Amino acid sequence: MDRRTKVKYGLYALAALLIVVCVFTVIHIIDNRPDGKGGGRDDAAPDPTYLYFGDKEYEVTHNIKTYLLLGTDGVGKRPGSKKYHGPMADYFLCLVIDKTAETYGFVQIDRDTMTDVNMIGPDGDADTCMSDEMQICVTTWYGADLMQGLENAVASTEYLLGGLDIDGYYSINMKDIATLNNAVGGVTVTLDEDLSDLDPELKKGATVHLNDRQANYFVQHRMDVGDGTNESRMKRQKAYMQSLMDQSKEKMASDKSYALDLFDDLEDIAMTNLNKNRISAIANLLYKYENKGIFDIEGEHTMGRVQGDKKNYVQFWYDEDSVMEIMRDLAGLDEGHTY
Repeated sequence: MDRRTKVKYGLYALAALLIVVCVFTVIHIIDNRPDGKGGGRDDAAPDPTYLYFGDKEYEVTHNIKTYLLLGTDGVGKRPGSKKYHGPMADYFLCLVIDKTAETYGFVQIDRDTMTDVNMIGPDGDADTCMSDEMQICVTTWYGADLMQGLENAVASTEYLLGGLDIDGYYSINMKDIATLNNAVGGVTVTLDEDLSDLDPELKKGATVHLNDRQANYFVQHRMDVGDGTNESRMKRQKAYMQSLMDQSKEKMASDKSYALDLFDDLEDIAMTNLNKNRISAIANLLYKYENKGIFDIEGEHTMGRVQGDKKNYVQFWYDEDSVMEIMRDLAGLDEGHTY
């Protein structure tokens, strides 16, 4: 092979090498984008974040990621209705992942919590909407479609948690709890209330591996169980979710694809702005990190009505200091200062 030929082939090899390097560089950049789009790893350091409670500003000193899990109830718009109205949101659970401390925990939010709600019209124009203090469950009632309603729920949750930025949401309808329960092979719980009128096996004190029908009774029913309050139902929902998480963590130990398989199984009933790569990243962190449990916000239940409504409803007035202390535990807030 003469010198000219050797040079030619050398240039071809160099060009091929440069192409490979460029391709892998692009993949690396995409893979590390903080928003998770296109297949991102969930490890980008966020900008400084401040939360506001009372007259004080608190800096979030840890690297955190937050996600809102929602359970909607009802179908929203009824047949023949000319305007869209979404379903109510019956279940709120905010996941806070602390990458600095390598822990995670959840904040369970009462559906009757009184907070700032944007009353977006059915035309979807959020710029012209008003806001008022209402039960957080009505957030998904407003907007042009369910996606906008869920984004509205995220906005009210952020306000409630001192201005916390929520990185994504995942929602299913409470009527599909049976589908969720089936996908995970049932969940084992111990009953603190008697539900035997609904199912003879669901006696107070019994430990039951819930079948799909029983899971629906345990998680969704309220009026025909115990004292009929949402507060009691939240305790059952908390027990179900804690058992589900423990069980899922055990399954992930032997099956690394468990979380993504579950994501696929629930794809037809879920509404989310999270892609599979982000779900995989979240599952990986939950598997590795310490679970600090589910935190309840302190406050007081009263009966009251909102403007324009003649009926009294249960209202939960939350203790802002309780929210601040929970966020300090989960997100590493500093001592705060008056602003």
